[in-house]
Amino acid sequence: MIVPELELELESGAMGSTLTTVEGLLEKVYEHLASTRPFTSGDSHATATSTFAKRLQVFLGKLDDVRKLRQSFTLILDDPLGHSNVEVFAFGCSPIR
Repeated sequence: MIVPELELELESGAMGSTLTTVEGLLEKVYEHLASTRPFTSGDSHATATSTFAKRLQVFLGKLDDVRKLRQSFTLILDDPLGHSNVEVFAFGCSPIR
């Protein structure tokens, strides 16, 4: 999964096998990062740079804008086996290309 506007790239299998919506994918990524906040809490907090924490906060803000449709975005699903299926169910949505 790639979202170029966020410079977000997840390797194949990073989220496991799942049946969900585009919204669900974005929500899952957001919730994971927001809840774990790697290197900004716990034992790692003392060595974490404030720059990293600020960059993570900015990224989460941008991801939140995308997942709440306040910003348009491109979703690229690299699926060499062809197991992915994306359908549009809402009226007024841009066509999938």
